Amino acid sequence: YMMWWEVPSIKSSRVERSLSNSTVQYQLTGLTSTTAYMIQVAALTGAGQGAVTSSIISTGVPPELPGVPSNLVISNISPRTATLRFHPGSDGKTAISRWIVEGQVVKEDGKEEEWRVVYQKDNEPNADTLEIPSLTPYTQYRFRMQQVNIVGSSPMSAPSRLIQTLQAAPDTYPSNLSLVSATQTSLCFSWKPLPESEYNSSPETVGYRLRVWRTDGDGEDRTEDVKGGVSTTDTTIEGLSPWTHYQVQIQAFNSIGPGLWSQTVAARTTESAPSGSPTNVNAEAVSSSRIMLTWSSLPEAQRNGVIIGYKVIIHHAQSTSHPTCVCLPVDHTEQHVYHVNRWEVAASSSSFNTFHPLLNVEKPPLIPCCASLVSYFHF
Repeated sequence: YMMWWEVPSIKSSRVERSLSNSTVQYQLTGLTSTTAYMIQVAALTGAGQGAVTSSIISTGVPPELPGVPSNLVISNISPRTATLRFHPGSDGKTAISRWIVEGQVVKEDGKEEEWRVVYQKDNEPNADTLEIPSLTPYTQYRFRMQQVNIVGSSPMSAPSRLIQTLQAAPDTYPSNLSLVSATQTSLCFSWKPLPESEYNSSPETVGYRLRVWRTDGDGEDRTEDVKGGVSTTDTTIEGLSPWTHYQVQIQAFNSIGPGLWSQTVAARTTESAPSGSPTNVNAEAVSSSRIMLTWSSLPEAQRNGVIIGYKVIIHHAQSTSHPTCVCLPVDHTEQHVYHVNRWEVAASSSSFNTFHPLLNVEKPPLIPCCASLVSYFHF
């Protein structure tokens, strides 16, 4: 390729350049500012020069550093955004390529944090309004800004007035929710409180809430607000069922609303005495000295733990003597034979101090009967 450029009215200003066949762009240097130049380009082959393409282009003035933005005004304040209006500084005789906004957080005690970039906007040279995103709710800010062109950055503007973003519900939940202890009817949990930066509101309005439900799906979910305020680190949930699996979550809330629920933590209450009696208890005299006693297993919901055995109490009817107690291992779930001598027999079941009604057994001829009681127990 061949390239020429010149100031049309000055023949001595003509400059020629011979370029390779792979060159498709070229930067002209050493030009005079605010001057019109004619630029021509033609392709060459071995047979000669082709048609010439011409264009007249005027140079500009040398660019300078941009001026300082001024008159910063903050409006449309929400929990996480604010609108910044400003008067742009001079552009430095070239286009503004970037706007940079810095923010400074001011604590309630007046302590000022370091300035940091909170927003940048590119390729809007004529901007005079910016929407600042990703702010922290219920936080005091002031802002300043600068503009950038091809030469460099302007000085920082004067700071804006101090503003406070609005309140919002907590963004997260207390961490490290864990089981501390368990009883037959309660579960105690602990957690790490929210850091102050996550309150999103006044500390006096922040609290915690637990949600509890049975793993097997029985019953309804329970929610309990924790007493003690934002610094509380543990609580006990009462009124639960013995030997039952539960799922538990925690959330933070404030005057605006609740935050997210935490991950689920599994827990189980401890064993308790069975809450029911063996059912279908029957007694049958099978000989002059033996009674066959049978019963059914306790329903799952009434076991309240792992059944490890049964207790049979033999009670002598029409006698003031103390009953005889027999303990049986758990494999005696259906029947047992008792040897008795010359007393009337009745059979019943019990869970500790709650007894099933006595079952009277008719004795064979010349055979007295006795009485017995059956219950579940935990050794």
